[in-house]
Amino acid sequence: MRPRQCGGARHPRPAGVQISTSFAASGALSPARPMKPSRPAAPQMGKDDIGLLLWKLSAPAAVGMMVMSLNNVVDTIFIGHWLGTLGIAGVSVVVPVTFLIAIIGMALGVGGSSISARALGAGQPARAEKALANLLLVNLALASLASLLALAFERPILLAFGAQGAIYPFAAEYYRVSLYGLPLFSTAMFFNNMIRSQGQARVSMRAMMLAAVLNIVLDPILIRTFGMGMAGAAWASNLSYLGSVSFSLNFFLRGPSRVRFRRAAFRPDWGIVGEAMALGSTNFARQGTNSLLTLVVNQALFTYGGEVGVAVYGIVNRVVMFTMFPLTGLAQGFLPVAGFNYGARHFGRVRETLALAARYGMLAGLLALLVVELFPRALASAFTDDPELVDMASHALRMVFLTMPLVGLQFLGAGYFQAIGQAGRALFLALSRQGLLLVPLVLVLPRFWQIDGVWYSFVIADALAFAITAAFVVPQWKRLELAQSRHAEEAEAMPQASVAPSPS
Repeated sequence: MRPRQCGGARHPRPAGVQISTSFAASGALSPARPMKPSRPAAPQMGKDDIGLLLWKLSAPAAVGMMVMSLNNVVDTIFIGHWLGTLGIAGVSVVVPVTFLIAIIGMALGVGGSSISARALGAGQPARAEKALANLLLVNLALASLASLLALAFERPILLAFGAQGAIYPFAAEYYRVSLYGLPLFSTAMFFNNMIRSQGQARVSMRAMMLAAVLNIVLDPILIRTFGMGMAGAAWASNLSYLGSVSFSLNFFLRGPSRVRFRRAAFRPDWGIVGEAMALGSTNFARQGTNSLLTLVVNQALFTYGGEVGVAVYGIVNRVVMFTMFPLTGLAQGFLPVAGFNYGARHFGRVRETLALAARYGMLAGLLALLVVELFPRALASAFTDDPELVDMASHALRMVFLTMPLVGLQFLGAGYFQAIGQAGRALFLALSRQGLLLVPLVLVLPRFWQIDGVWYSFVIADALAFAITAAFVVPQWKRLELAQSRHAEEAEAMPQASVAPSPS
């Protein structure tokens, strides 16, 4: 028998009975079952220690970014040692094209995760399911169409991105096979964001880790053992994305997902599609700018350094990509903490978050600079045995990383304006380095300093982007200080009863 409540007193609940989270609002009880170990409490954005919050939210994102970048790094390492300098140059040409198409999935996933998270929070699971189903179809359609167009215009695209001279056959072989798997790559990125919208950061991370592990295992088998060369490297990536997509599908079909695939959810909802595209447009614009940058850089490097010059950028780009994962993770962890406390009018905590994140970002950049300055040849040698390529890549790495300690503030500046809802400023800061500064500098400086002019462009662009970001952020810092003082004065002037602690 259940114990009765007398006089309003509540008796302890038996150990075998739990309150169902889905029926908590109505007070219904779930059937008796063994209690599961309690999960860690969700972070309290308005109360927990800022440093701890940044760690909890940044670490999974950073690991995820590291794993994502590992796929390209591993491909380049195996290709460099077994297929040589031209193989590295071929990958350097193809990757920005494939990323430009695959970013369709990330952009839709970013928009879809926002819609899904808000729908679940509002108790509208049907809308979250519509977002998942509709945007999955749009992702598959757009990624497939883009892949077909890229295949149809293979030669002009590859030549534009720097596949000139002896690089072309290597790039073309890798390009064609990569295009077959791009809808899978795009879908893996889409699912990754949709899973994270449910607070399942670990599931998302496992999906990316599975792709990286499969790629590491398959690369030597397909490239070396089966003698498939550049095509083998591309097939290894395609199969790794298939593994990631299968893992993610299992989560939605059989796992603990709060959002399921239902037939009715596939009915077109153009409102959801349009909203997701608008929300994800910043990500697509950023990758578009990166691809334009690669096009300009590869053309300049081939003009002044030939095939080896393009291969150098392939190595530099992989090292930069891999060392940026702490900064990217930090920016992703910073955004919800700053946004929540700004919305809650905890301006002092916003200032503390910004200051601490900037400090961590500068330390991460400084550590990357020290590693590259101390071990440039070791890093370059990880990708190739070619002495000339090692010498040129070592020199380029030491130059490009000179301003790495300044990059963290660029990330955080854009993230801060995203957090407080100023999308225009966030987009401007996110695109200023590549689009407004680096591309024009690469077009001009090599005419005076040849290949070194390309590397000078990176250093100057980083320094100028830091100054522009500081010009936007410093006034905000002062406004936060003023708002904090005004808010404190208002709180003191209010009656004691009306200044109860915020529920956050």
